[in-house]
Amino acid sequence: MALLATSARAAEPSAVEQRAREDLDRQLQEMVKTPPPEIVISFEGLPGAGTSRGYKLVEADFLVNGQPLAIPGLDKLNGPGLHRLAVLTVEEGSYTLVSHVTYANESWNLFSEESGFLWKLTASVTVQVQRGLRARVRVLPAINPTAPDPRLKLKLSHDVKAEMTAAMADVAIPDVPDAGAPVAAVAQAPAKPTPPP
Repeated sequence: MALLATSARAAEPSAVEQRAREDLDRQLQEMVKTPPPEIVISFEGLPGAGTSRGYKLVEADFLVNGQPLAIPGLDKLNGPGLHRLAVLTVEEGSYTLVSHVTYANESWNLFSEESGFLWKLTASVTVQVQRGLRARVRVLPAINPTAPDPRLKLKLSHDVKAEMTAAMADVAIPDVPDAGAPVAAVAQAPAKPTPPP
Protein backbone atom coordinates (compact mmCIF):
# COMPACT_ATOMS: atom_id res chain seq x y z
CA MET A 1 0.00 0.00 0.00
CA ALA A 2 2.87 2.38 0.81
CA LEU A 3 4.38 1.58 -2.59
CA LEU A 4 1.19 2.73 -4.34
CA ALA A 5 1.10 6.00 -2.42
CA THR A 6 4.77 6.65 -3.21
CA SER A 7 4.31 5.96 -6.92
CA ALA A 8 1.19 8.17 -7.02
CA ARG A 9 3.12 11.07 -5.48
CA ALA A 10 6.00 10.50 -7.89
CA ALA A 11 3.64 10.93 -10.86
CA GLU A 12 2.64 14.43 -9.72
CA PRO A 13 5.15 17.18 -10.51
CA SER A 14 6.51 19.02 -7.50
CA ALA A 15 5.97 22.75 -7.08
CA VAL A 16 9.58 23.38 -8.15
CA GLU A 17 9.14 21.28 -11.31
CA GLN A 18 5.85 23.04 -12.10
CA ARG A 19 7.45 26.50 -11.74
CA ALA A 20 10.39 25.40 -13.90
CA ARG A 21 8.01 24.19 -16.63
CA GLU A 22 5.99 27.42 -16.52
CA ASP A 23 9.19 29.49 -16.67
CA LEU A 24 10.48 27.45 -19.62
CA ASP A 25 7.13 27.81 -21.45
CA ARG A 26 7.19 31.58 -20.87
CA GLN A 27 10.77 31.86 -22.17
CA LEU A 28 9.96 29.79 -25.25
CA GLN A 29 6.90 31.92 -26.04
CA GLU A 30 8.98 35.09 -25.74
CA MET A 31 11.61 33.67 -28.11
CA VAL A 32 9.12 32.41 -30.68
CA LYS A 33 6.77 35.44 -30.57
CA THR A 34 3.66 33.35 -31.13
CA PRO A 35 0.60 35.61 -31.46
CA PRO A 36 -2.11 35.34 -28.80
CA PRO A 37 -5.22 33.29 -29.56
CA GLU A 38 -8.17 34.91 -31.33
CA ILE A 39 -11.85 34.14 -31.67
CA VAL A 40 -13.74 35.59 -34.65
CA ILE A 41 -17.52 35.39 -34.29
CA SER A 42 -19.83 35.92 -37.28
CA PHE A 43 -23.58 35.66 -37.82
CA GLU A 44 -25.00 34.28 -41.07
CA GLY A 45 -28.26 36.01 -41.97
CA LEU A 46 -31.20 33.67 -42.41
CA PRO A 47 -31.73 32.94 -46.11
CA GLY A 48 -34.79 34.86 -47.22
CA ALA A 49 -35.03 36.95 -44.04
CA GLY A 50 -36.48 40.38 -44.66
CA THR A 51 -38.03 39.23 -47.96
CA SER A 52 -41.44 37.95 -48.93
CA ARG A 53 -40.85 34.79 -46.86
CA GLY A 54 -41.70 36.85 -43.81
CA TYR A 55 -39.00 35.76 -41.32
CA LYS A 56 -37.61 38.71 -39.40
CA LEU A 57 -34.94 38.77 -36.70
CA VAL A 58 -36.51 40.58 -33.74
CA GLU A 59 -34.00 39.83 -30.97
CA ALA A 60 -30.38 38.65 -30.75
CA ASP A 61 -27.98 38.15 -27.83
CA PHE A 62 -24.53 36.58 -27.93
CA LEU A 63 -22.56 35.74 -24.76
CA VAL A 64 -18.94 34.61 -24.51
CA ASN A 65 -18.28 33.02 -21.10
CA GLY A 66 -21.32 34.88 -19.78
CA GLN A 67 -20.21 38.31 -21.07
CA PRO A 68 -22.49 39.94 -23.70
CA LEU A 69 -21.06 41.01 -27.05
CA ALA A 70 -21.76 44.45 -28.50
CA ILE A 71 -23.42 43.63 -31.82
CA PRO A 72 -24.54 45.58 -34.89
CA GLY A 73 -28.20 46.60 -35.14
CA LEU A 74 -30.90 44.04 -35.90
CA ASP A 75 -31.62 45.70 -39.25
CA LYS A 76 -28.08 44.84 -40.37
CA LEU A 77 -28.16 41.29 -38.97
CA ASN A 78 -31.55 40.71 -40.58
CA GLY A 79 -30.04 40.95 -44.06
CA PRO A 80 -28.65 37.94 -45.88
CA GLY A 81 -24.94 37.15 -45.83
CA LEU A 82 -22.19 36.95 -43.23
CA HIS A 83 -22.02 39.66 -40.53
CA ARG A 84 -18.97 39.98 -38.25
CA LEU A 85 -19.98 40.25 -34.60
CA ALA A 86 -16.61 40.32 -32.82
CA VAL A 87 -12.89 39.69 -33.09
CA LEU A 88 -11.62 38.79 -29.62
CA THR A 89 -7.98 38.49 -28.59
CA VAL A 90 -8.13 36.15 -25.61
CA GLU A 91 -5.96 34.13 -23.25
CA GLU A 92 -5.39 30.43 -23.86
CA GLY A 93 -8.23 28.26 -22.63
CA SER A 94 -11.81 27.21 -23.17
CA TYR A 95 -14.53 29.66 -24.24
CA THR A 96 -18.28 29.08 -24.56
CA LEU A 97 -20.45 31.07 -26.97
CA VAL A 98 -24.18 31.05 -26.22
CA SER A 99 -26.37 32.45 -29.00
CA HIS A 100 -30.00 33.50 -28.47
CA VAL A 101 -32.02 34.69 -31.46
CA THR A 102 -35.73 35.28 -31.95
CA TYR A 103 -37.39 35.28 -35.35
CA ALA A 104 -40.96 36.30 -36.11
CA ASN A 105 -43.11 35.44 -39.10
CA GLU A 106 -44.44 38.81 -40.15
CA SER A 107 -46.39 37.60 -43.14
CA TRP A 108 -50.07 37.41 -42.42
CA ASN A 109 -52.12 34.62 -43.88
CA LEU A 110 -55.43 33.47 -42.45
CA PHE A 111 -54.73 29.84 -43.35
CA SER A 112 -51.07 29.67 -42.23
CA GLU A 113 -50.25 28.11 -38.89
CA GLU A 114 -46.99 30.14 -38.89
CA SER A 115 -48.69 33.55 -39.13
CA GLY A 116 -47.49 35.69 -36.21
CA PHE A 117 -45.39 32.82 -34.82
CA LEU A 118 -42.18 33.50 -32.80
CA TRP A 119 -39.18 31.18 -32.86
CA LYS A 120 -36.89 31.57 -29.83
CA LEU A 121 -33.71 29.69 -30.67
CA THR A 122 -30.68 29.00 -28.46
CA ALA A 123 -27.46 27.18 -29.26
CA SER A 124 -24.06 27.00 -27.61
CA VAL A 125 -20.59 25.87 -28.56
CA THR A 126 -17.32 25.59 -26.63
CA VAL A 127 -13.97 26.19 -28.31
CA GLN A 128 -10.48 25.53 -26.98
CA VAL A 129 -7.91 28.12 -28.11
CA GLN A 130 -4.16 28.38 -27.76
CA ARG A 131 -1.39 30.70 -28.89
CA GLY A 132 -0.90 30.84 -32.64
CA LEU A 133 -4.48 29.77 -33.44
CA ARG A 134 -7.63 31.62 -34.50
CA ALA A 135 -11.05 30.03 -34.00
CA ARG A 136 -13.69 31.16 -36.52
CA VAL A 137 -17.20 30.61 -35.15
CA ARG A 138 -20.24 31.14 -37.39
CA VAL A 139 -23.73 31.34 -35.91
CA LEU A 140 -26.03 29.69 -38.45
CA PRO A 141 -29.82 30.00 -38.37
CA ALA A 142 -31.53 27.76 -40.92
CA ILE A 143 -34.96 26.93 -42.28
CA ASN A 144 -36.15 23.33 -42.12
CA PRO A 145 -38.83 23.20 -44.86
CA THR A 146 -39.81 19.59 -44.09
CA ALA A 147 -40.41 20.10 -40.36
CA PRO A 148 -43.63 18.34 -39.32
CA ASP A 149 -44.26 20.92 -36.59
CA PRO A 150 -44.10 24.70 -37.22
CA ARG A 151 -42.17 25.11 -33.95
CA LEU A 152 -39.32 23.13 -35.56
CA LYS A 153 -39.30 25.15 -38.80
CA LEU A 154 -36.24 27.22 -37.77
CA LYS A 155 -33.09 25.94 -36.10
CA LEU A 156 -29.81 27.43 -34.86
CA SER A 157 -26.33 25.90 -34.94
CA HIS A 158 -22.64 26.85 -34.92
CA ASP A 159 -19.82 26.06 -37.32
CA VAL A 160 -16.25 26.20 -35.95
CA LYS A 161 -13.01 26.25 -37.92
CA ALA A 162 -9.46 26.72 -36.63
CA GLU A 163 -6.61 28.35 -38.51
CA MET A 164 -3.00 29.12 -37.69
CA THR A 165 -2.00 32.75 -37.15
CA ALA A 166 1.66 32.06 -36.46
CA ALA A 167 3.91 32.14 -39.50
CA MET A 168 5.65 28.90 -40.24
CA ALA A 169 9.42 29.10 -39.87
CA ASP A 170 11.26 29.17 -43.17
CA VAL A 171 13.48 26.15 -43.02
CA ALA A 172 15.55 25.10 -46.00
CA ILE A 173 14.87 21.51 -46.88
CA PRO A 174 18.15 19.85 -47.87
CA ASP A 175 18.34 18.31 -51.31
CA VAL A 176 18.33 14.55 -51.31
CA PRO A 177 21.43 13.24 -53.10
CA ASP A 178 20.65 11.53 -56.37
CA ALA A 179 21.03 7.79 -56.08
CA GLY A 180 21.82 7.46 -59.79
CA ALA A 181 19.89 6.15 -62.72
CA PRO A 182 17.30 3.47 -62.04
CA VAL A 183 18.56 -0.04 -62.55
CA ALA A 184 16.81 -1.93 -65.32
CA ALA A 185 15.09 -5.08 -64.23
CA VAL A 186 17.31 -8.05 -64.87
CA ALA A 187 15.50 -10.98 -66.37
CA GLN A 188 16.29 -14.18 -64.62
CA ALA A 189 16.77 -17.33 -66.63
CA PRO A 190 14.37 -20.05 -65.67
CA ALA A 191 15.91 -22.51 -63.27
CA LYS A 192 16.74 -25.88 -64.81
CA PRO A 193 15.37 -28.81 -62.92
CA THR A 194 18.05 -30.95 -61.37
CA PRO A 195 17.83 -34.67 -61.99
CA PRO A 196 17.23 -36.80 -58.94
CA PRO A 197 20.32 -38.75 -57.68
